[in-house]
Order: sequence, then C-alpha cells, then structure tokens
Amino acid sequence: MQPMSDERREFLQKAIEETLGTQENPNDLMKESITKLNTIITSADNGDKTNPELCAEAITALSLMDRCTDFPDCPRNLEILGGTQPLLYLATTTMLDTTVRIQAAELLALMLSNNTQVQEACFIKYDGLNKLLIRIQHLMMSSHNDEEIAPLLSALGALIRNYPQAESAFITTNGTQLIAHLLTNDYSIRVQQKVASLYRYLLADGRATIVDSHDIAEALIQLYKATTTIGDIQYYEILAGLSYELREYPGMVDAVKGRIKVILESSNKQDYQPELTTLIQTAKYTPK
Repeated sequence: MQPMSDERREFLQKAIEETLGTQENPNDLMKESITKLNTIITSADNGDKTNPELCAEAITALSLMDRCTDFPDCPRNLEILGGTQPLLYLATTTMLDTTVRIQAAELLALMLSNNTQVQEACFIKYDGLNKLLIRIQHLMMSSHNDEEIAPLLSALGALIRNYPQAESAFITTNGTQLIAHLLTNDYSIRVQQKVASLYRYLLADGRATIVDSHDIAEALIQLYKATTTIGDIQYYEILAGLSYELREYPGMVDAVKGRIKVILESSNKQDYQPELTTLIQTAKYTPK
C-alpha cells in the first residue's frame, strides 16, 4: 500500500476536525468510529485489503477515537461500545498497512491502561495476551521492526499491569524469555526501555522472582558491559531501576559499578543523579 500523501493527510485532518465540530456526544462519536472500523475489517477480510481508501478510513476512525479519550467515559465504555475487539484485531493483523497497526496498538494501550473492564475483555474474551505475543514474536523473527514492536509492547504492558491474571499468564507463557530477547542491542532503546520497565514492575509486584530472571539479568549485565558513553537519561534510569530489583543476581553489582564509573567520568554527571542514586543503592548490596 502506498504511503499517504501530504494532501491526503491534510484532507483527513480537516475531515476529523469537521466531524468533531458537529458531534456533541463523544460516546456517540466513539460508537460511529467503532462501526466504521468493523466495516473496514469486514472489507479487508473479504479480500479488499489492497484498497488504499481502507487505510485512510481506518486512520480517520482511529484518530477520532483517540480524540475521544480526552473524555474519561470513553475509555471506560470501550467494551460496552464494542471497541475492544476491533482495536486488538487492527493492532495484530497483517491485513492492513503498518501505519494502521501502529495507531491501533497505541490506542489500544491507551484504552487498556488501568481499565479493568477492558483488560478483562481483552484477556478473557478475545485472547489478547496470546495475540499480542504472537504478533511481537513474528516481528522479532522477521523484520525486527522496532517502530511496530514498541507500540505493541505498550499495549502488552497496559494489558498486564495491575491485572493479576494477565501478569501470571505472561510469566507462565515464557514472557521472561521474550523480555530477555528484546533487552539486547539488537533493538532500539525505546524497545529496551519498555521491556525493562515492564519487568521491573513485575519484580516489584512480586509476580516475577530472581529465580525466573536468569536470562533477563544476563541481558542487562551485557548491556552495562557494552556501555562506553553516558547515553539517554530516561533509558538508563529505567535500567537502573531494573538492576536494583535484580541486585541479588551474581555479577549485577559489578556491572552496575562499571556504569557508575562511566557516569562519574562524564562532564555532565549532574544530569544523571537520579540514576546514580539508584545505582549506588544497588552497588551497596552484599550477599546474605
């Protein structure tokens, strides 16, 4: 499918603004957009996926839904309005353009976040955990497309966080191996950041344990060993938080000390004080 032209993008933006201006009830607008997405999915399933208009129409509907998230009722009502399944489908399908998949995954993540009703529907009714994992694993084996993997990880994290049933299922379906694989220099720091943050949460929550974490701890140690520059502040703060949760793992303290040395030798080490504070706490750990 051809990329969208600037003219077409501008036309769609105007259409979105006009629709928002004439529709007073955001829930009605959500419902109309969901109906449109279901029509698009039916057309794609019937072999019309090469139609460039489908991509444009899907992006318009997703953009309208995204604007509706400014109203708290809309995310809460997603499943009532029938929107969970089409968003999951569009995020994980190969039927439509990558742009549609990325936007659908980002919107799904937003809708799932701290939204138990939608999390439950996605996990139980629509097998969302497995569908997201399968799509991520497919991308890992084929294209290594970080641009698409990252929003899928956002959706995965939003499905799992604060939903114990999904947290446990993720661990028991070898989720730790997925995280360990993505926590390498083969992937962008955006992807690494997302998986490190998710696993730090699972450790802090008690869902994952040091016993489960061999591959992840080894991957993190290798990242630290490969560090020669001071790097992205937020990225390394998240890695520091993960290293603290894994401080009991053999070799972690030494790896962290190497990172501390890099920071202290930097001319702008003052910008890395939050990370440094966490790393020092990790470095103080002594085996019992």
